[in-house]
Amino acid sequence: MPPSLHLKNTKTNKNMANTTDLAEAERIFKHFDANGDGKISSSELGDYNALGSLGSVSPDKIQRMIDTDGDGYIDFKEFTAFHRTNGGIMKDISKYF
Repeated sequence: MPPSLHLKNTKTNKNMANTTDLAEAERIFKHFDANGDGKISSSELGDYNALGSLGSVSPDKIQRMIDTDGDGYIDFKEFTAFHRTNGGIMKDISKYF
């Protein structure tokens, strides 16, 4: 296979994986975003027993860990960043949805 085709195929495969990851993150995000306002509050996090996979960490602490801009909510950008860097946790959580 010529190098240019190989690079193109690698890029395509990587984009498909990213698309799959993004779709999975969006699916989980929508479950947590109970009121559909595009952000997750600590009370919405607390509504799910799926967080039991995180041990004794409170929903407020989880929210503070993921909420990188400090506005008190987890938006989709923050959620996807957490999803990418914490694949194992997200796999456990996704089993509940």
